[in-house]
Amino acid sequence: MALTNYPVKRTMTDYEVCKRNRELADAAEKELDPMSCLPKRNTKYAGENEEVHMSGLDGTSLSPNFQYFTNLSVLWLNDNKLTHIENMDACFRLRELYVENNRLVSLSFLKCFKFMRTLLVSNNQIRNLDKQLELLTRASFIRKLDLFDNPIADEPDYRLRMIYHVPQVELLDRLGVTLPQRQRADEVVPNMDKVAASQPVREKKKPFTFSETERDCFRTAKSIKNQRVQAAEMALTSKLFTTHLHMSTPFPRCKAALANNDKWACPLNIIEHEQSKPSPYEKDDMRPCIKELAGKDELTKEDVVELARQLHEEGIEQVGRVLRNCDVFAPLPKSPGESNTEWMTPKKKDKQAIVNRHPLEPLVNDPEATMPIKDIIAYLVSLDWSRWDDKTLDERIAQHHKAALEAQSSGDEATLVQSRNAMMRLEGVKTRKQEVSLVAKPNAGVLRKTRSDVFDQSFLHATKGVDETTGKTKIFVAKLGSTTKICG
Repeated sequence: MALTNYPVKRTMTDYEVCKRNRELADAAEKELDPMSCLPKRNTKYAGENEEVHMSGLDGTSLSPNFQYFTNLSVLWLNDNKLTHIENMDACFRLRELYVENNRLVSLSFLKCFKFMRTLLVSNNQIRNLDKQLELLTRASFIRKLDLFDNPIADEPDYRLRMIYHVPQVELLDRLGVTLPQRQRADEVVPNMDKVAASQPVREKKKPFTFSETERDCFRTAKSIKNQRVQAAEMALTSKLFTTHLHMSTPFPRCKAALANNDKWACPLNIIEHEQSKPSPYEKDDMRPCIKELAGKDELTKEDVVELARQLHEEGIEQVGRVLRNCDVFAPLPKSPGESNTEWMTPKKKDKQAIVNRHPLEPLVNDPEATMPIKDIIAYLVSLDWSRWDDKTLDERIAQHHKAALEAQSSGDEATLVQSRNAMMRLEGVKTRKQEVSLVAKPNAGVLRKTRSDVFDQSFLHATKGVDETTGKTKIFVAKLGSTTKICG
């Protein structure tokens, strides 16, 4: 009797069963992790990354690691098995999203992406056109939209309703939105449930024209009106103003305006002015320091004298300045534009006395009186403040440098930052002080190098001419009243 070899069925071990179950579970659920696309998987590179490609990976969900991709702007998720978009709240800067060939059923994820410009979601399971239109109307920046091969695209009047409710879209389902389509949508969608009769075509009205005689009458009436207006203006001018002013007569000039104009004429004058007068930015830093040094909301004359003495001797380190004169109750100097009061009427003298009144006059008249610290600070910051000399600045910078090194060694971050800021502020004061001594370099003749983007003239004159060698028309630009020319 012949023996037949039948295959023997082998039973699976426990290890093989667990391995098979694990593979089936991985095939059923797969998470798309954007960290796998990075060469270095850390949060720093994730925050700087702007594009992520995760197409055709059969993923069913998104990893929570998307929270580290805060600058993500382009994302490819097409050819997967996604049913919804989640864990993307931190990626609100996303501008382009490609999720074709998935299993999405809604566009609810658009609530997180307010700056979306391109959205391709073709070949999904998106339904309910009315609900999706509510979501799309909030996407104000969307320009390219593809909902092709979705159940939503088979609903009646789909394209017209999309064009009407989402007018910002320029490319819909791979076809451009034209002006006739927009006009058709504006006519059909609002009256979709109404049957309106066609509007009759009205004949255009012919423009009304005047005859030659009527035009002459209107022209004559207009000229007579202009003559009367000119005569009335001349009569009024002859009564109020003189009409015989010679062209060589100089214009009146204000001394205060001229002094202020000279002060701000050039950057060097501005810097020289700031050597004794604090800038508005420095005044903002000086006010809280003076208030803290005073320690009171109301000051007497004795308190003001002591405060001025401290500011004169110690100064304010935040701006590197000291009060030049500690006698703050001295009479005010006469301004350049102030006129002589000898020939003034009593009424004008009273007005001038009010203008020249000392800001601290209540304390001068009554030593026991008090004044608010706010008014005293406003007067103090308007006085002359000298900058520290270089020796004092170097000493203070060295002190802060030493304090910064000690804070760095002890791990005191707050003191380190404070010392560094003080050092940089004093270095800026020192640099600003040295700018006054800077002067322009003299011309070096032929060896002087010029820059093509900087010109010393402010008025250019352009003329058109013909090039003798080529015969082409060219534009010649030259400075008015100078021999410097730029030909192009």
